[in-house]
Amino acid sequence: ELYDPGTIVTATSASGRGSVNGVGDQATFNFHVSLSGDQASGSLTYSDPAAVVSFSRAKVRTLTFTGTTATFGGNARLGDGSRVTYSVNVSDNSSDGSSDTFTISLSNGYSAGGTLTSGDIQIQ
Repeated sequence: ELYDPGTIVTATSASGRGSVNGVGDQATFNFHVSLSGDQASGSLTYSDPAAVVSFSRAKVRTLTFTGTTATFGGNARLGDGSRVTYSVNVSDNSSDGSSDTFTISLSNGYSAGGTLTSGDIQIQ
């Protein structure tokens, strides 16, 4: 008798767009990240107008997957010109996005997130 554990499929990409509760208002995000070997690539756009936090096309430097969750990070330049590092954690908990989550933390102390109020996250 032989044991075959089957093929274990590991996620290599994640993408999403939508909104979450920000600081006093809705915050919007859009990202696409992928992993090729051990090389992470992709970008993140994020905006929380009430907190005066926004950046466009911030490059992804790190990316890990655990099941239906992805954690990625990198550096971003805020609208006021200051530089921050960011860390994002996303979970693909439903096919329609209704229970997906997005959280973000910046090196300047800002953080926001939770269950999406609109949008969808896909981890593949």
